[in-house]
Amino acid sequence: MTSVNSIRWIDRWIGIPVCFVLTGVRRLTELGKHPHMPRLRAVLFVKLAEQGSTVLACAAIRRAIDLVGRNNVYFLVFEENRFILDVMALLPRENVLVIRRDNLFAAALDTVRAIRSLYKRRINAVIDFEFFARFSAAISFLTGSDYRVGFHSTGGEGPYRGDLMTHRLRYNPYLHTAETFRLMVEALTYAPTDLIRLEQKWLKLKPCFAKRRGPRPRCRSFC
Repeated sequence: MTSVNSIRWIDRWIGIPVCFVLTGVRRLTELGKHPHMPRLRAVLFVKLAEQGSTVLACAAIRRAIDLVGRNNVYFLVFEENRFILDVMALLPRENVLVIRRDNLFAAALDTVRAIRSLYKRRINAVIDFEFFARFSAAISFLTGSDYRVGFHSTGGEGPYRGDLMTHRLRYNPYLHTAETFRLMVEALTYAPTDLIRLEQKWLKLKPCFAKRRGPRPRCRSFC
């Protein structure tokens, strides 16, 4: 299995030039085009590592389900972390796409397969939950989605990852991770030029174990 240090090395020394090139591609392809935000069809979450952070995405996933429906929400994750999503049982099993870390060839092959699959499923919104990772930013752009939500280093608060997002959010260390994830989903309901209003708005999260009619969600123990 590819070690964490190897992944970090690749993300830095290969990810930086890749994001730089893709940023140039984006600017060339969007030159002179008027930004158009079509209706949301399907949402992809990208959170490859960190099982704990995946658990904290519970409320964000529920909000995405409210927006586009359960069958239209997808999740991209490393293979060893998918069991968390299976236990939470928020999404159909077939909507969880995995990338193996057995070796670099397997990871690259699974990444290409995942991007091709996302094209076929007509996903037009990606939310990058990774904190300033270049690999996930590149994947978000290569899906060709109309909505790409992720963190952007506007004042040097994070490492360089190009300019690949349509909805660029500033990282706020004073927000709980669960609130941050929910905020990123809420960004889909705003135009990119209106995001300043979203950043000033306080989001009150509804706990996953809140009382509801009908059976309790299986993820209640994890939220």
